[in-house]
Amino acid sequence: MDVLQKWNRSIPDGNGTAAAVLFFLLFIFLKQFYLFPSGGMEAADVCLFASFFMLLCDCMRRRPERLFQLKTEGLFYVFMAFVLVINTYYGIRLGRGEFFKYTCFWIFNACAIWSFCYLTEYGGKAFLTGINCVVKVNIGVQLLIYLSGHGRMFREYWGAIRYQGTFNDPNQLAFFLFMMILLLYLYRCRFGDRSFPVFYVLVLPVIAASKSTGILLGFLYLLFWLFCMGCIKLDAKRVYQ
Repeated sequence: MDVLQKWNRSIPDGNGTAAAVLFFLLFIFLKQFYLFPSGGMEAADVCLFASFFMLLCDCMRRRPERLFQLKTEGLFYVFMAFVLVINTYYGIRLGRGEFFKYTCFWIFNACAIWSFCYLTEYGGKAFLTGINCVVKVNIGVQLLIYLSGHGRMFREYWGAIRYQGTFNDPNQLAFFLFMMILLLYLYRCRFGDRSFPVFYVLVLPVIAASKSTGILLGFLYLLFWLFCMGCIKLDAKRVYQ
């Protein structure tokens, strides 16, 4: 609630947009819960679209100049146009409906990106702090589910058993947690957050249980990167002392 109050104070007539902030934070929190097969509409997706359309109406009503910032977002819109044209062409030519399905996925991602950029631009640190808190809650939820033994298990065709938590696939779980760690790291780089190493360690048992090799390598690379950055900062301090 503190995030919404800060948003209202920072933006004139911000009560309507505060609801969009709440829906976007709910989208991040609920994205970890899969009730239906992958590719279908979940509660998190409904929250995202609610946030997006609220922000779109707010932008058209009060900030029409922000709707298309071609100088900074022009390549993004060009990319989306190519996605629509190429997928539509092959969907019609080959008569395969999955191309239109994939187009919907791209539109969904575009809505998430645009909403995040809009909220970050006008919400600033208050909005990013809200995301930081939700991300920590997500990591805690997945860790508790793993420790309680209530998470789903996935059996590979060759007999291996992998942990998938509340997701439909172990790789989904691993990718989600990796994105959570990256968001925490970016927040730490910009605003400072000493709790980042704690959550980095907390997420490792769940990632290991998912047995996602690619994500584990990503975590090791991130650890190597943090070690290198720490050494560089330490050397810089010694030089200037």
